[in-house]
Amino acid sequence: MQEVMVTAATVALPVTVFVFAWVRRDQVLSARQLAVAVAIGTAVAAAAIGVLFIG
Repeated sequence: MQEVMVTAATVALPVTVFVFAWVRRDQVLSARQLAVAVAIGTAVAAAAIGVLFIG
């Protein structure tokens, strides 16, 4: 039987959608806090992807 590797994107994308929906539904963060969190997360993800191309 062949083992299947699960990539981070396979798990991270659905979890991101789930957590985002939960945060919006339960109003865990204000609109401003959510926007800042999304901006920081995007910057960190872009930096992580950029490191893959530099190395």
